[in-house]
Amino acid sequence: MASRRTFVKSLGGLGLSSSLFPILSAKDSPSLPPGDDFRAIVCVYLYGGNDAFNMLIPSDSWLYNEYADARSGGDNSDSSIAVANNLLDLPDLSSKSLTNSTNPYSSHDNKSSGLKGVYDVGLDLNVNGVMPELAHLLRNQKVKLISNVGNLVEPIEKKDLEDAKKKKPVFLFSHNDQRKQVDIGRSDSTHGFGWAGKIADKWFGSDKFENYPFGLNYSMAGAGSRFMEGRKTRPYNFKSWPSGFNYMKPNNQEKATWGNDNDYNRRSMFKYLYGGVPLDVKNYNYTRHNWNSPIMPLDLSERLPEYSSNYLKRFYQKAGLSSLKTNDTFLQAMSANLEFSHKDSYGSDLFTTIPEQTIGLSTHQYYGRLLNDLRAVTKMIRLARNEGYRRQIYLLKFNGFDTHSDQLVQHPSMLRELSLGLHQFSAAMEEMGLSDQVVTYTTSDFGRTVSNNGKGTDHGWGSHQLVMGGGIDKSDVVGKLPSMALGGDDDQKTQGRIIPSIANIQIQAELAHWFGAEKSFLPELFPHLPNFQKDRTDLNSAFVNLGLKS
Repeated sequence: MASRRTFVKSLGGLGLSSSLFPILSAKDSPSLPPGDDFRAIVCVYLYGGNDAFNMLIPSDSWLYNEYADARSGGDNSDSSIAVANNLLDLPDLSSKSLTNSTNPYSSHDNKSSGLKGVYDVGLDLNVNGVMPELAHLLRNQKVKLISNVGNLVEPIEKKDLEDAKKKKPVFLFSHNDQRKQVDIGRSDSTHGFGWAGKIADKWFGSDKFENYPFGLNYSMAGAGSRFMEGRKTRPYNFKSWPSGFNYMKPNNQEKATWGNDNDYNRRSMFKYLYGGVPLDVKNYNYTRHNWNSPIMPLDLSERLPEYSSNYLKRFYQKAGLSSLKTNDTFLQAMSANLEFSHKDSYGSDLFTTIPEQTIGLSTHQYYGRLLNDLRAVTKMIRLARNEGYRRQIYLLKFNGFDTHSDQLVQHPSMLRELSLGLHQFSAAMEEMGLSDQVVTYTTSDFGRTVSNNGKGTDHGWGSHQLVMGGGIDKSDVVGKLPSMALGGDDDQKTQGRIIPSIANIQIQAELAHWFGAEKSFLPELFPHLPNFQKDRTDLNSAFVNLGLKS
């Protein structure tokens, strides 16, 4: 029987927290038959607040000068963090190999590479030179750029900030609070369930959950994301580092108090099912448990602990006994190679971690974690799609974007991995015939300040985001580019905290509607969406027109 270690390895370094899956034959190819109604949303959360102003740079000379002046080091020119306005030659990725002569970041110097220049993609925003794959996606009409997005309760301008009648987001510039607002789809509170969780609540037991024994939402970020938590439903939680299952055990970093009894028992149940943890889990010595023990085929109906709640019983009954009895088949399927004809820009198989000597940047934060997560998501989409699932939502957490003091070293490597990951995932979805049926988008806590604090940036507000897939009609910039002049009309005060012109909920609502959420359901998901309607009779007028294929 396959071991847990084998299973974790097959997922690309992910540890399974709480999930069971249907079965796919290991010999199935990545290619899928044309789907009638399969759709998936993949959220790549740039955790910490991405500095999108160094990812996408104004092509207009006036706006660029505002940006460069705000990011200068004043009298100390060496402290500038502005990307140079030098137009770089875009490498030909079809050559399957970037060489030192074609690699603009081959010096292994993150600072010089990350600020060296930009790619012209024919839009109002140029692309940082460490992201040639993103530039190719844009030239090939596969990505939308969303300008100046952030948390908002209603449209707001600088003149409105002192108006007590105007509703503003609570706890601006606070990581935890702004993340919660992104997750729950409203900015006047930090309490409530996530909008993906509320979709799962609404659809649970409906025809949209036909053949859905395992739920709608999958978190590659481990537990704790409110985005996927509903009143009645919970996501399946994974965690993307090599410790695998070990993260689930109570220790000094994670205590055994997991909120409520249901959550505790649920996690304990999975430990029991997947490794023989005794029924008396609350008195069990987790530190001595062999976490590499094999998965055990169990008859769920006979081994369900008495202390489990009615909800848990229904949950596990719905999971189905057959899935527990065929673990070997499932493990074989998940351990099967993803063999694509497409290659990455280095001629390697998709989702292969790129070594430092090839990537051309020092790997200060380059772990290949995003590539691992995307590989696992690809496998699960293949598995679920072939089993007749209709809908899935995935959350990927890409850490390290809180760049207060090490932006010039850290940020280029992270942009590099984001560019590689999006390009490879796009290639995988294309080869699987799912480019129009899977939407991948980025979001973040907030943007960064345009101003330079000497070595990095501070917490901001508005930011640029990306949307890929879903059959978008073309690559363009959605929304108006802001002025980046410090103290200017779009600056909250004087630090370059740019006031958003597009609300996160406008993007989220459009994605949810494409996903299948009825128009009448959208105000329940996003209570303040009507504030952004241009036509009071049409809720769709709050959308920003991403050009997704209906």
